[in-house]
Amino acid sequence: MKRIRQYRLSKGRPGRRRIVELDLLEVEASGVSLDGTGYLVTFRVGVEGQPLQDGTRTPLPVDRDRAERILGRELERRRSDGYVEESAAPPDGSAPVGASEAVAGGAPGRAPVAEPPLDGRA
Repeated sequence: MKRIRQYRLSKGRPGRRRIVELDLLEVEASGVSLDGTGYLVTFRVGVEGQPLQDGTRTPLPVDRDRAERILGRELERRRSDGYVEESAAPPDGSAPVGASEAVAGGAPGRAPVAEPPLDGRA
C-alpha cells in the first residue's frame, strides 16, 4: 500500500476541534487496471487529542479517476461543513499539493478537486 495524497482538515476551537484526515491510497488489485493497481479513499474522524475512527469511501479498490472524483467530492463536502485544510502535503514532504495551481490557473494553496462526470456516475 502506498499513500498518494493525504489531507488534514479541522473545524472548531482548540480543545474541541474536530479533525478529518483523508487519504488516497494505491494498492495491488487485479481486475481494476491493466497494471494491477487500484486505489482506495480512506478517512479518519474524531476530536483532537483522542483516537480517530477509521472509515473508507471505497470498500473495494477502484481506478484512479474514480478515486480522484470520490476524494474531490469528500473534500468539498467537508469544506461545505466548515472544515478548513490544515495541510495538503504529499507523504514524501515535497511541495504541498496545490502549490502549482497558481501557475496552472487554480487558487494557490488549494488542492485540485475532480469534478463528477456529467452523467452523474462516480
